[in-house]
Amino acid sequence: MTEIRAENPPNIATLRKAFGLTGNEIFAWDGVIYNPGGGGLTRALIEHEKVHFRQQREVGGPEVWWGRFIVDPAWRLEQELEATAVEFKVYSEDYGRPQRGRRHHDRAWQDRWPPHHATVCDDSQHDDNGCSL
Repeated sequence: MTEIRAENPPNIATLRKAFGLTGNEIFAWDGVIYNPGGGGLTRALIEHEKVHFRQQREVGGPEVWWGRFIVDPAWRLEQELEATAVEFKVYSEDYGRPQRGRRHHDRAWQDRWPPHHATVCDDSQHDDNGCSL
C-alpha cells in the first residue's frame, strides 16, 4: 500500500521558488505521495506517482531526481511522459473507453500542478502558473 500524507514534501520551499504552485499539487518523494491539498487521488494518479518513485530510485534518490526535474525541462518532460503513459493506461482500465468518465479526468488533469503543463510550452508561452495557452 502506498503511503499518502496530507502535508507538504520535504522540498516544498524549493518547489515554491521554482514553480507557481496552485495548492492542488501532489508530489512523489521516496515512496510517499504528498497531497497537501487533501484532494482525492484516483488509482491512475497513484500509479503515475509510483512511476516517479521508481525514477527517483534509478537516479540516486528523490533529492537528485527533484534537482534535475526542476532545472531541466526536456528531462522533466521525459519523466512525465513515462508516468502519464502509465496513468492513462490505468485510467483506461478503470473507466473503459476514453470518453467514459472523461469529465472526471479532464477536471483531474486541470487541477494538476504547473510542471505537467510547463513541460510542453516554450518560454514565450510560460507564466508563473504554467503555460498561458
